[in-house]
Amino acid sequence: MSQDTGWYTVGEPGGGTIRSYHLMFQDFFPAAAADGVPVEWLQKCVTSHAFEAMSIRN
Repeated sequence: MSQDTGWYTVGEPGGGTIRSYHLMFQDFFPAAAADGVPVEWLQKCVTSHAFEAMSIRN
């Protein structure tokens, strides 16, 4: 699981409106947990699963 966000928008003054990188942790995870997604699974998505994915070698 990852979050691809940023704030630079070509053509807008100053690059546009800054969008926080905290959306996944402040909004998505609490909403998912409230809807019954196990907290342990959410934690694995950004810890061990991410580590395992990044450690795969061709």
